[in-house]
Amino acid sequence: MIGDPNFTLSSDNTNVFTVSASGLLSAAGVGTANLTGVYNYISGNASTFYTNSVIITVYSPPAVLAHRYSFTSDASDSVGGSAWNGTLPNGGAFANGQLTLSAASLQYVQLPAGILNPDTAVTIEGWATFPINCR
Repeated sequence: MIGDPNFTLSSDNTNVFTVSASGLLSAAGVGTANLTGVYNYISGNASTFYTNSVIITVYSPPAVLAHRYSFTSDASDSVGGSAWNGTLPNGGAFANGQLTLSAASLQYVQLPAGILNPDTAVTIEGWATFPINCR
């Protein structure tokens, strides 16, 4: 039906979702609104309008901590599980509950591929200590 000039879709509350000219629904906010489809059936000189509506609810899922890397003794993920453990390809040193990486040795933490999929928005928080002579 999408693409038929005799068929239209609309939202009764564009603060909840909008409908593009191509029929794509886009969330605009949290709430409930009606999606209404109208088909104009034309036979000769007569038009018959067929209408139907469905309720669409847009919600925001609660924020959930998906991964946590403390780096106190290893690069394990204490929330997501071992499938999401990080690695230290060029090494690193764990001491006093901290991970130390050497720039001279090109050390870094590598996290698994796909760690942010299928998320569309993320928040990343980190703590770091830099030596005083760091430039």
